[in-house]
Amino acid sequence: MFISNVDQVLLSSVFSDMFLCESGTESTDLVSSNAVSFAYLFHVQEELDVTESECSTTDPRVPNKAIATILLSRNSGRYRVQSTSMSALWLVLDELAARLKSRWAHSGGIKMAYTEQLPLSDFYATLDRHHNSRSAVRRAEAMLNDSAHQYRIIQKRLLIRFKDSRPANLDKLDLILWQTHSNLLYLASCVEVAHDARDHAGHILACGTQLLLLLMRMRFTLSLADFDVLRSHLSPAVMECNHGSVDDSLSGWEETTDASLTYLLKTSLLKSYPVCGRRNDHEPEPIPKTNIPPVPLAFPVTTDKLKRHVAMVCDRLAHGLTFTSNRGAPQGRASASVR
Repeated sequence: MFISNVDQVLLSSVFSDMFLCESGTESTDLVSSNAVSFAYLFHVQEELDVTESECSTTDPRVPNKAIATILLSRNSGRYRVQSTSMSALWLVLDELAARLKSRWAHSGGIKMAYTEQLPLSDFYATLDRHHNSRSAVRRAEAMLNDSAHQYRIIQKRLLIRFKDSRPANLDKLDLILWQTHSNLLYLASCVEVAHDARDHAGHILACGTQLLLLLMRMRFTLSLADFDVLRSHLSPAVMECNHGSVDDSLSGWEETTDASLTYLLKTSLLKSYPVCGRRNDHEPEPIPKTNIPPVPLAFPVTTDKLKRHVAMVCDRLAHGLTFTSNRGAPQGRASASVR
């Protein structure tokens, strides 16, 4: 990220409230520093995989401290943000942008730009991780449901034999009931571990989505209205969509976001329709069909379709298409040094 219309600001001035010593004075060692690091309270942990054949109630992940660093170049006015975790980048970058905007709010504002490639590969990795965690939850809940069904059937058969005037031999049915009960408790623990892993992956995906949205806004110089439209379709509200996976009528984040991006690509970002899907100004808005019942979105087997749609949205934004004012927009590819 770099600023173009104002002079560069030292990091000690941007984060002056964080450079205070115990006495309340500013540290002299950090006044001319070109780098600032932040240590997070949360820890970066390796992915916990919950499979059908292996499940553990303990968390074997080894925590590593998450650190984010801001580097300032001496002459070019560029700010480089790097971290040991992608989820830690968003908060630092958003805080840096907010502080720079606040500093120059009464002086005509500041122009921030991002000219490098979008970190789509890293975003796709967090997307796959969240999708795999949802798949693990579905497998664990399905196994728990099957075990609970087997437990109820055994209970009914035992009750029938106990009520019979001439009960038949149990044939170790009580032993099967005990084993099923033990397996039921084990699978319940697996479901809890799978839910924790899904929540952890959901938080990482939410931070990654926030980071991608912020970089897309600076990369394609989106207005506030366009950014609100993009944010409403590529929503970072991942945790709100993490419902129970057994009920297929509840849609998750992947299928909801894919449907939203598909709608964008067929309307506002459709290349043949320059103004929100209309061929000209005299053509009326299409009337939506209300007699079609809503169809629940199915859980996707893979995330390839969603990845392709995210890449298509980025490509069409790079070609100059916008969501709210496509009239007269250039159809050529935008320059890499957009400010």
